[in-house]
Amino acid sequence: MLNPANLKAQHNMTSFFSYEKFICFLFVKIRNLDEAKLAAGELNKKYAAKKEAFSKFAKSSNEKVSKEITDLMETFDSSIAAIRESAPGTPVAFLKDRYYDAISAFKILKTQTKPVLQDWFETLIFVVPVVVIIKTFLLGTYHIPTGSAENTMLVGDRIIANKLVYWFKPIKRGEYITCNDPMFEYAPRGTINFYWQKYLGLGIPLLGLSAGPTNWTKRVIALPGDTVEGRIEDGKPVIYVNNEKLNEPYVNTYPLLVTRKTTGFLNARDVGSLPLPGFLIKQTKTVRYTYDPNKPFGQQPFYDIDEKDALKNPFTGELMLKWPKQAEYQDSFPKIIVPEGKYWVMGDSRRNSADSRVWGLLDEEHIHGRASFILYSVDSEEWIWPFELIKHPIDFWTKKIRWSRFFNWIK
Repeated sequence: MLNPANLKAQHNMTSFFSYEKFICFLFVKIRNLDEAKLAAGELNKKYAAKKEAFSKFAKSSNEKVSKEITDLMETFDSSIAAIRESAPGTPVAFLKDRYYDAISAFKILKTQTKPVLQDWFETLIFVVPVVVIIKTFLLGTYHIPTGSAENTMLVGDRIIANKLVYWFKPIKRGEYITCNDPMFEYAPRGTINFYWQKYLGLGIPLLGLSAGPTNWTKRVIALPGDTVEGRIEDGKPVIYVNNEKLNEPYVNTYPLLVTRKTTGFLNARDVGSLPLPGFLIKQTKTVRYTYDPNKPFGQQPFYDIDEKDALKNPFTGELMLKWPKQAEYQDSFPKIIVPEGKYWVMGDSRRNSADSRVWGLLDEEHIHGRASFILYSVDSEEWIWPFELIKHPIDFWTKKIRWSRFFNWIK
């Protein structure tokens, strides 16, 4: 029998509080020597079934990995032997520590010798459901891709939406919500592609999985049961809800400047027979940004706009501006009673927003949650902001990052 008072660990493996140790604490009964030997025997059976695989892995690995595997195996063997050879009266704390050492070594051995593909598969099996649950029911992060919400939100803002709130509270008039593109056409319901688009949305063409709808942010103007109407008064667009004219201090009062923006890096559209992702392809697009006509370029409060990118009238040489109070055809519409399960939504930048005036009522099932606060903000049209850092390594820190917008609540 081993004398626990004189027993020295053959390998210096610190017993640590792990998942296995927590499970042992709850479910493994080690109150005396007999129970410790029983638990050690059960664990040793599982180890014996994998011992040959551990040994083969050690022999096929480089010197460093081989030594780690060998040390772990010896730790397991010595820990189990310490329990088996303990004399009656051995302290329970000693027996528990040896058992925890053994199960910790066994866990690390299984992890380190696991095939790469199996490791990836098991990770995905765990991660994907967690991501889906969080994204569907709790919180969502969203990138603002257009200027329809200016100046409440700007292109490049990264916002957090609270998806849990509408499980307990009804949607209120005036709240900013996040939603799916209501005009998006899903794959046939019931197919794998349908659920992929609905809950994950990342396009993987090689696997036949299509991208889901883009995410929009809109302000709720009218609720189910409300009557909404658009009028032109004194040449300006106004909204009436339940026969009362809305006071809308959040509506963008600045003009929109038409400007060009270049995104992406590569001039090619494919590599061999494989098409390149759109965000990598260099392309120029025309956008409209909120512009303060009382301030020069370089001192604009919302966007870093280069004057050479601003479009001008070819005949007059004046900047191409679109003014917010200039009424358009969609601003005038007759009274509409919003049915149950539907909402009338609009963007704060009315001259730059495709909303209920264009495509009609928003179905409740498209709504994700309430836009709560701006996490951070980067003045960029790029699909991922690090591209902006690569293109403008100096200006990125002084002009492209909107430090003042970090962690701002959305009103």
